[in-house]
Amino acid sequence: MARAAAAPRAPRALRLLGAALLLLLLLPAGRRASGAPVAAELRCQCLQTVQGIHLKNIQNVVVTPPGPHCEQTEVIATLKNGQEVCLNPEAPLVKRLINKMLNKVPLKDGALICLDPEAEWVMIVIKKIINSALN
Repeated sequence: MARAAAAPRAPRALRLLGAALLLLLLLPAGRRASGAPVAAELRCQCLQTVQGIHLKNIQNVVVTPPGPHCEQTEVIATLKNGQEVCLNPEAPLVKRLINKMLNKVPLKDGALICLDPEAEWVMIVIKKIINSALN
């Protein structure tokens, strides 16, 4: 009985190389499919906001001005437990919170803070800084 001729097998190194290339091709697609946020995403990070949160629970606050990524100012507070919360930048409590933080933490030379220069509360803070520098 004649045996069918077996197809020639590729060397083991070539098969491993092919498997590695296939894995590299599928890896980026898997990351996007997982729903993990990408740092360079051009969209608003705050879909829902809260009116305020107690100052003692906040570890850090980041204010992102409007830009190509989002049309609105975003205020993201990182809590001491690691959770991130979006605050409403127009809420009176949030405006007071940011004013307190600006007054409480002195800026070091060369430090930069990016704020929306047209926001009403930013204009108030800038006027206070200018007035205190003139007096």
